[in-house]
Parts: sequence; C-alpha cells; structure tokens
Amino acid sequence: MAAKVVDAARVAARAKWFKRGYIALTVGLAALEADAVFNKTPGDTISEDARAAFHTDSRVGRTVWVVLWSLFSGLFMGHIMGTTETLWGSAPKD
Repeated sequence: MAAKVVDAARVAARAKWFKRGYIALTVGLAALEADAVFNKTPGDTISEDARAAFHTDSRVGRTVWVVLWSLFSGLFMGHIMGTTETLWGSAPKD
C-alpha cells in the first residue's frame, strides 16, 4: 500500500475555510438567538426549545437533562483536554 502524501498547503486552506464556516454559523445562530431574546415572544429561544424538548418541567425530564448534559460536558472536556482516547482505546497512528 502506497503512503499517502499530504499537501500541507491544501490542508491549511481547507482548515481556513472550515474555520470561516464555523464562525459564520456561530454568528448567524447568535443573531437569531439575540433576535429571539429581545423580541420577548415566549417559546422562541434555544433554551426554551431545549426545555420543552426535554420536558424539564417534570422531575424525570430534569433528571434526563442533567444526566445527558453531564455526559456531554464530560466527553467534551475530555476531547478538549485530549484525554478521551482512554475511553475507546488508543488513537490510530498515521
């Protein structure tokens, strides 16, 4: 099997556009959320939608929300810190 040659310039260009896409998505969602927060219409913010989806007005809904949020937060922090490899084994070596 032949080794794959990585073109550093192509990788850097893709990373730049990927980053720009995330920035555009974040700015767009922030604008929509800001509009929802300031127009005072009940039930149109992201947090209100999340609370309605998880039925956080009930004890079971709150429990499910806390468990899911804790799991996500732990995995995300492990990802940021670079330690999630121990959960699934070693990362593949290229």
